[in-house]
Amino acid sequence: YPFKNETEFSAPGHEYLNKMLEMGWRTARLCDQRNIYGLPLL
Repeated sequence: YPFKNETEFSAPGHEYLNKMLEMGWRTARLCDQRNIYGLPLL
């Protein structure tokens, strides 16, 4: 916590795979309960 993105990926001609990796990374961060429950209640 916080997450650290240490991925490396290369697939020439398949840029959509990089977008999929980025979406997966973003989803993992958004779904992490530590981010949700670590925030003070307003």
